[in-house]
Amino acid sequence: MKAEFLRFKFSYVIIPFIILAISIIIAAIFYSRLPAEVVYSFDLHGAPVGSASKGGTTALFLGLELAVLLLSALVIWSFTRISAFNKNRDDYWFNPEKVLALMGNMPGIIQIILAYAFVDMIIYNINQSHVIALWLFSVLALVIGGIISLVYALPIIRQAWQGFNGTQGTSKKE
Repeated sequence: MKAEFLRFKFSYVIIPFIILAISIIIAAIFYSRLPAEVVYSFDLHGAPVGSASKGGTTALFLGLELAVLLLSALVIWSFTRISAFNKNRDDYWFNPEKVLALMGNMPGIIQIILAYAFVDMIIYNINQSHVIALWLFSVLALVIGGIISLVYALPIIRQAWQGFNGTQGTSKKE
């Protein structure tokens, strides 16, 4: 008998995809305004400490974002192949589609930090200034992303807790 699996849905990784698409658009708009050699690394005070070619640096930033998206998609696709997720579609313990969407979109927090580092590099090379320190942006992104993730995770956790403790029926068919 052939096993049934959950279908992979694009919505499971939509946030990482959108962030990558925005980064590509930003790169396309500002690439020609960058000098041939761009500063990409800064010390804690924002002073430049490393430079490389604009093509290599742009490819590195966009490549890292693409890697995060592909890794997220691969992990989520792998989870759709786990029988517990398929069997649990009709159970109250947790909604596997909500869990997969949360898990697949959480790497968007990492991508936002990568995208900001890329934008900060562009801004610095065009204007010789920073909007906000990368470390501060990273802390803010992680805290805000963590809060948003928790808000989305709490109903999933509550539903699972109720299912595990028997305070809810074990099947939607009941």
